[in-house]
Amino acid sequence: CDFIVSRKSLDDAVTPDNRTYVEFTLTPTDGGRRTLLRLVESGFAALAHGGKQHADNTEGWMSELAELQAHLDGAAQE
Repeated sequence: CDFIVSRKSLDDAVTPDNRTYVEFTLTPTDGGRRTLLRLVESGFAALAHGGKQHADNTEGWMSELAELQAHLDGAAQE
């Protein structure tokens, strides 16, 4: 399992009240022929508009992950 953590800041300077953590976990499945991606973003409770930011980021991640899946599906067919 590979694990990556990234800090995402709403401004240039990262502080506890303007950042979220994004965790990516990659787990081999199907005998290593496939990989399961788990994405968790946390830290919204500390943000001034955490509820709205959470909704916006959820929508954004859904779009980004759909693009990633389409890209990987296309690469698998080549």
